[in-house]
Amino acid sequence: MTRNFYLYIGLSIYLILRFILPAKLNIIIKILLSGTFLFASQMHRVYTRFGGTWFSPEFPRIVLIIYPWLFAGVGILTIITIIKDIILILKLLLTLILMPFGKKIPVLISPQKVTIFMLVFSFSLSGFGVWQGIKVPNVKVQEVYFDKLPKELDGITMVLIADLHASALNTRPLVQGIVDKTNNLNPDLIVFNGDMVDGTVEKRSDAVDPLRQLEAKYGVYGSTGNHEYYVDHEKWLKKFEELGIKILGNSHENISINGKILTLVGVYDEIGTRMGKRGPDIKAATRGINRDNLTILLEHRPVNAVNNSKHNIDLQLSGHTHGGMVIGLDRVVADRNGGFVSRWYDVGQMKLYVSNGTSLWCGFPIRLGVPSEITQFIFRSTE
Repeated sequence: MTRNFYLYIGLSIYLILRFILPAKLNIIIKILLSGTFLFASQMHRVYTRFGGTWFSPEFPRIVLIIYPWLFAGVGILTIITIIKDIILILKLLLTLILMPFGKKIPVLISPQKVTIFMLVFSFSLSGFGVWQGIKVPNVKVQEVYFDKLPKELDGITMVLIADLHASALNTRPLVQGIVDKTNNLNPDLIVFNGDMVDGTVEKRSDAVDPLRQLEAKYGVYGSTGNHEYYVDHEKWLKKFEELGIKILGNSHENISINGKILTLVGVYDEIGTRMGKRGPDIKAATRGINRDNLTILLEHRPVNAVNNSKHNIDLQLSGHTHGGMVIGLDRVVADRNGGFVSRWYDVGQMKLYVSNGTSLWCGFPIRLGVPSEITQFIFRSTE
């Protein structure tokens, strides 16, 4: 946090020196803009200092919308300003090259118009990104084929809700909208793979209450993510059961459909190990499974996919990455998650699907080019 503090302060000062001070603006406006930029850059520090915790700030929802809009807008403006300065340097070098020939590079757009465009573009784009992050997502349909899927199970559907992050930002109306869209799909199974909540059971009970309305022919199942461990872990496990979500913690469930068995496996998140609680144990979770069954694993993080593929898993469903959230940033996120960030991967004989997430953590609720999703899987038999 301290390192980020100095980094963001440094970038803010750079932005003030390169963007605000040269602009032809009233001195009062320059001071206000400078203060706004500095304030926006310290979003996470303000969350931690005055909102409780960094992973679940408790502010009014409007604050949790406006603050990320400012934070992202300043970030985009900083990037554009750096690009602008690189162009100016290249222009200067070209001018020096052309000077002996008596030629000049024409000024096509006035600096004032460029400044206004940069400001409007940056905060319009960040506003769009925040809206994309907090709206009820569309349904993403994925057909997936398996050699070992019995023809009796051909066409069954499973809906994945990943990274719901019910919070002071993602409140009851959002959760209700997701529940309604999911139920309209009339799924055979509904599954969660972690990070369903941010905050205590007492503060999030109203937000998650619509989850009890979920309807699936063969049940609703889930596994935990890292955010469930940050507060009230054991209470949340009991709450999920109360909501009708059966949590698979290092265990599996054999589900009988049309006279055939589909095996669903779930493991705890690895942060449990670091916190002295239960962590993932794929060996325990898969012990006793019939290798002929189609076996689907719910694990929050995709990083363990290579190891999981050695345990007779046919399909792993993960989240955690949010798809990278922003085009370009996804490469950084992939590097921290074993190279996996979004959608489909073949890992040995196992298929891996990494969801972009159904919602987002309120500490960075921005999406640009990486839409959220309610994922509907339609299982197909290659027979």
